[in-house]
Amino acid sequence: MRLTASYLLCAIVGTIAATSTGACIPSEPPTVGRDMVDTAEQTISSDGPFVTTQDLIDYWNSTSTGGARTEIYRNGRNVLERSGFGPAFVKQYFACSDGIRSVCTSTFYDGYVNFDTLVSRCQPNTTIYKDNVLFREFPNSAVYRIVTCYGDQSFYGPVPYYKVKSFDGFVHYGSDCYP
Repeated sequence: MRLTASYLLCAIVGTIAATSTGACIPSEPPTVGRDMVDTAEQTISSDGPFVTTQDLIDYWNSTSTGGARTEIYRNGRNVLERSGFGPAFVKQYFACSDGIRSVCTSTFYDGYVNFDTLVSRCQPNTTIYKDNVLFREFPNSAVYRIVTCYGDQSFYGPVPYYKVKSFDGFVHYGSDCYP
């Protein structure tokens, strides 16, 4: 399979450094054949859902990251660190209502690694504040207040993620950054 530099960066660096910059979108699709099937199967299973944190740890203990240092986070907290070489492979997960996933599909109050993904889960034509700074405005609309949270220290610095702090003044019980 031919890989572009940005796709390889995503595979090595992981979601923190590459996804936030958009570098994880390959400029050319993988070739059709066995490589494409293996990639699709790994992507689906590596994103969850996992039932417990131990299931998540077991999965990554048995999954190769090509010899790279591996760091796995759940709700911003480090749950697995495996030594290796080169840039670290860093991946975050969140406790969702339907299991532990890299992207929750049930509610916008869960954590999100990518700000744009969280915005896409918000209702359209609404006003959004990010860290108390106006991001998008629609007059006379509902208002989302989103905060940037920082978890444990990774190879690249504290792991950032985003959470909805309030929606139209309602503060959800799970809206604070994870402890």
